[in-house]
Amino acid sequence: MRNQDLSSREPATPVAPACDEPALAEAKDHPASTGRRQFLKKAALASAPVILTVASRPAWGHVCAPSGMCSGNASDATAGTEGECITGNGPAEYDSGAAAWPGSISDQLYFDDVFGAGPHSKFKQIIGQPQNYSDFQRAAVAALLNAASGLMPYLGADPVNTIIGMVYDVLTNGTYMAAPNCAWDEQQMLDYFILTFYGPWG
Repeated sequence: MRNQDLSSREPATPVAPACDEPALAEAKDHPASTGRRQFLKKAALASAPVILTVASRPAWGHVCAPSGMCSGNASDATAGTEGECITGNGPAEYDSGAAAWPGSISDQLYFDDVFGAGPHSKFKQIIGQPQNYSDFQRAAVAALLNAASGLMPYLGADPVNTIIGMVYDVLTNGTYMAAPNCAWDEQQMLDYFILTFYGPWG
């Protein structure tokens, strides 16, 4: 993967996601959550190690992780403390070749095979055809590619499977529990992904 000079690029204009309190009861203990792990160890993703190319710092996990967005730091989430949250590439950059695809994820993988739900379409199609796929689907693929490229170290030791689990929960449950008292729906997760993209994201 080629080195990228991210410091010179203009960030997107994000809107920090808010918590959907009424969705808590519906999302909590949803049966579909127990089955998501079967999708998290797909051979195409697990066969190659994820290499973290950016050193992680405590502030990243606190501010940039989903739980940090729910802890009262959302006003600082746009750039973290020093711009740390804006670390990844958007769908258009992967489609154009401006950003290199990580070797562990093929553009021929099918969305539903990896995420456990959604369209039976190849990643390359979803990234390259904004007229046929939703913003959320395209952002989910880009976020996965960023995680596999080591561009989302604030998601912890296994960012690839974290992204897969987040997307799976939203697609099957309708919400993702970003924190114990904070549920995100599809739009709120899209807002979070856009927060991490250098702009323009689409």
